Amino acid sequence: MENWNSTVNQEIKRKFVNREVLAPVNLLVEYVLSHESPNAPFSFDDITNLYYYEDAVGNTYSETEKDDQLETWSEELLEAELKLEEDPDNAALISRISALENDIEALENAEQQIWEIYEWWMVTPWLAHKLENYGEPMLTNGQNHYWGRSTTGQGILLDSVISRICEDMEILHGMRKAWL
Repeated sequence: MENWNSTVNQEIKRKFVNREVLAPVNLLVEYVLSHESPNAPFSFDDITNLYYYEDAVGNTYSETEKDDQLETWSEELLEAELKLEEDPDNAALISRISALENDIEALENAEQQIWEIYEWWMVTPWLAHKLENYGEPMLTNGQNHYWGRSTTGQGILLDSVISRICEDMEILHGMRKAWL
């Protein structure tokens, strides 16, 4: 993949963000969350993907992503163990099996952590669905969808989740549906 943050791709992602990210809503969301009223339109309990897990090298996973990664590694471990039966002296396989066992154990034992949310943004329903699928913290209140952004200090267009969504859509420079 070409550089996600090339000048051309930044312009494409800027158009995407301008279309899908509607407004900053920090004060609104923080106010509602800080007043635990039974009449409040939402509460902390309504935030999806508020928690994450971190593996030994710093990759973060939602609950679903964690389960998927563990399944992938377990399948890879099983394949490597079967190959090792055919070639018991294969040092590369022995090393890979050891690494997979360590990765699996570390992720299985990873403690659940809470995202530190720096900003809240109202987003379109379509983007809310995509962000939620990528494990981003989300609040939905009727027709409104709020993204709990766990980064700050840079333009939203530079967030890796935005780059991944644009890549999935194949709208970046050189891709089939590039927005030029």
